[in-house]
Amino acid sequence: MGDDIRAGVIALLRESLQVEPGDDGSQDLGERGVTSFQSVVLLTALEERYGFQVPDEALALENFLTVDRIVALVESLLSPG
Repeated sequence: MGDDIRAGVIALLRESLQVEPGDDGSQDLGERGVTSFQSVVLLTALEERYGFQVPDEALALENFLTVDRIVALVESLLSPG
C-alpha cells in the first residue's frame, strides 16, 4: 500500500501543484516551492483522491512538510482501527 500511496502523493504534487518533489521523500516541500495556499490545495486533492476527511488534529503543518510525512498521514487515515 505504501508505494501506491507514495506514487499518488507525488502525482498530486506534480499535477495539482506543478511541484517536483525530488527523489528524497524527506526533502522539505517548502524549499521546493510549496506555499501554504498550495498545501490547502494538496489537502483537498488528498481528501478527494483517498475519500477521507483529514481531522482537525491532523492539520498540523509538520504533517505536510515532506512526501514521507504526507504518506504517513494518508496511511494512518486509511488504516482500519
